[in-house]
Amino acid sequence: MKVVLGCSRKEAWKLISTHEGLESWFSRKSIGNIARDEIVEFHWDDLPPDKLRILAFNEGYSLEHEWFQDARVRYELQEGPRLVFVLTVTYPGTRKGRERQIAELVPWSFMLSNLRSITLGGADIRTSDPTFSWKDGFID
Repeated sequence: MKVVLGCSRKEAWKLISTHEGLESWFSRKSIGNIARDEIVEFHWDDLPPDKLRILAFNEGYSLEHEWFQDARVRYELQEGPRLVFVLTVTYPGTRKGRERQIAELVPWSFMLSNLRSITLGGADIRTSDPTFSWKDGFID
């Protein structure tokens, strides 16, 4: 998935590689050293925190971390006429992996929309109501 960002590479890198940045569009809170082979704890509104290992860290360009059920998430910044954020989620090549991929398509799309909103100086489109899950409002 790709989205054009409305900010500089330096600003975009802060959004994907710092706690303050990640908390502005992704998880509500993150704890830990964001560096290769380190564990980062992501906190969500309606779920217990997740502890995920940073697998790759290329300063200013890309970051990859573990995801659920043996999946991996990669954030990459690509220059062109505009700065593009590329999200690549690699799921296991199993039936369960494919089901997970399909189930997470809408949430990832929402997160990228939120990231774009933030880079354009817009609102954080996540709700601030802790009883309202990100799943509410979507049809299964």
